[in-house]
Amino acid sequence: MLAQFSMARRPRLFGPVLLYHVIARGNQRQQTFFEEADYGAYLRRLALSRERQAVSLLAYCLMPNHVHLLVRTGDTPLSKFMQGVQQSYTLRFNRVYKKSGTFSRAATTRSSATPSRIYSPWSAIST
Repeated sequence: MLAQFSMARRPRLFGPVLLYHVIARGNQRQQTFFEEADYGAYLRRLALSRERQAVSLLAYCLMPNHVHLLVRTGDTPLSKFMQGVQQSYTLRFNRVYKKSGTFSRAATTRSSATPSRIYSPWSAIST
């Protein structure tokens, strides 16, 4: 009988010039935005975290149950940037909708995309 071994995820490559495609979705794909105010609240948290962490947000697409972000990191690791955004939005979501616990998970991929190759439905943001 062969034993199955679980391999740990490789450490995420980090560098100040790398682009990341971040996908953050609700657990079990649950809806995370119910009203226009929810989208605005998430965008405000993105803007604030972007300023605090010196991260370039090149594009975003907010969907009812997930978000796509194209992020260029600075000196701050991507995980710290996303932790600030997601925790802050989760606290707001739980307060507004009288929920508790976490509701999101994030996945990232390194990207070789450049801003000139980004098209709608993404919204471009000045960096």
